[in-house]
Amino acid sequence: MEQDLQEAIPVLPLKSQQSSENRVRASKGAAQAWLGKAYLYQQKYTEAAEQFEAVINSGEYGLHTDFSMLLREEQEFGVESLFEISFVADPSAEDEGNSDFYSCGPRDTHFTAGTLGIEAGWGFMQPRKILYDAFVVAGDEVRRKATILNEEEMAEYGTSVRAIDGSGTLQYGGEGYLRLKYGAWYVEKGTTWGEYGTNIRLMRYSDVLLMAAEAYNRSGNDSRALTYINQVRERVELPPLTSTGDQLFEDIKTERRLELAFEHVRYQDLIRWGDAPTVFADQGKQVPRGDGTFIELADAGWKEKNWFLPFPEDEMNVNPNIQQNPGW
Repeated sequence: MEQDLQEAIPVLPLKSQQSSENRVRASKGAAQAWLGKAYLYQQKYTEAAEQFEAVINSGEYGLHTDFSMLLREEQEFGVESLFEISFVADPSAEDEGNSDFYSCGPRDTHFTAGTLGIEAGWGFMQPRKILYDAFVVAGDEVRRKATILNEEEMAEYGTSVRAIDGSGTLQYGGEGYLRLKYGAWYVEKGTTWGEYGTNIRLMRYSDVLLMAAEAYNRSGNDSRALTYINQVRERVELPPLTSTGDQLFEDIKTERRLELAFEHVRYQDLIRWGDAPTVFADQGKQVPRGDGTFIELADAGWKEKNWFLPFPEDEMNVNPNIQQNPGW
């Protein structure tokens, strides 16, 4: 991975040098950010900081002022985007739409849309109270209101995640919360059933700033680390941090959780930090039925094998040199 990125960086254009047709391709900044991320995951903190610093000093990127809109269609390939997967909601472009948002929209049997602008879907991966509470504890109103709503807040829009049959139940696995970030926004839906044109951002500038803060903190430069994490906090009207050392590291972890919620990075973060066994100790042991009772699964929760994913059986069948990871 390092070699691929090191060879790509010198020959890739800056984001500002890409034509509109080529903005779907990797830029120099995207490759530098991923090389920094590769170094960070290996705890090569000095090397990681160097790559992130190159992205920051390039002047190619910035923080979009409105956190609530930065992942919406109007900001695709915007100032904060380093790389994104491009989708179109066009019936003439078969299988080029994004159906993830529909899959994760609230279940249609348990959803009243109201005036919020979110529409129903299959109800996969419903938000949890533990995430909502994390925003509250941090005093993070701006990002919370743009990321997740509770039932009281939904009621202001005439929106509900209770059963439409009047029973008052929540959907299976639901805890009474609604996801807004990467939500199933009606205005972004195409004419093809269940497909949206909204792009998935795989790397954005605030992620780079927070990874830079982590790399500097872990290499002993807390002053630099505070500069970058506080830029992210200033955007969402939070006071600057002054912590140092291990406490600053914990603050960076929290900041990543809140800034990047629903952006597909937390699991990997918890694995690389070594926090996964604690955070996932009881994961899945109680599954809410939606009526106030739970399905008890005593054997759920973190297992030693979960440090690694299993190799797919098809891959092992065609490559006899692959040895399955322990426990799988």
